Amino acid sequence: MNIRSRLVFFSAALLLFPAALVAILAYTLHFRLQWDASLGENNLFSFLGRYYGHLLIIVLLLALVVTILTALLFMRSLLRPLKQLTRIATEIEGGNLDMEIRYDGADEFAPVFAQFDRMRIHVKDLLWQKVKDEQTRVDMIANIAHEFKTPVTSIQGYAQGLLDGVANNKEKEQHYLST
Repeated sequence: MNIRSRLVFFSAALLLFPAALVAILAYTLHFRLQWDASLGENNLFSFLGRYYGHLLIIVLLLALVVTILTALLFMRSLLRPLKQLTRIATEIEGGNLDMEIRYDGADEFAPVFAQFDRMRIHVKDLLWQKVKDEQTRVDMIANIAHEFKTPVTSIQGYAQGLLDGVANNKEKEQHYLST
């Protein structure tokens, strides 16, 4: 049942239930007591008010209790999905993107829950892509460092050889310098 239907039902219950209880009570008492105009009353409601006022108060209190219960049930039907959405949002905020978001109702909350699930999947995909991009960046920096390190190491080796006097003739020294 969608929220609009629940609102209509709740409003109808608020208006019709107390009136229906009073009407049923009056109708029942009218025939049970075989009320007639000879009692000196102008109408049924003044008769009931005079002789059964306490009973009418009880019926109205019963109607009030039923109305309050109906209101509580209505509010519960609205608050339960909102609490579930709050719990889901807290889970997502905490980093739990693997939970499946489901809603079994067929009211206005169903598309909201479906959109939350699509959002969760999208955020999960974005984070996964970010992790992959970070790994690619780390690998690229390691490769660049390796590519720079190899020639620098070679240059250092030849320079050290020249300093240590490994190139002991002009021809070898020229070869080290050209390399």
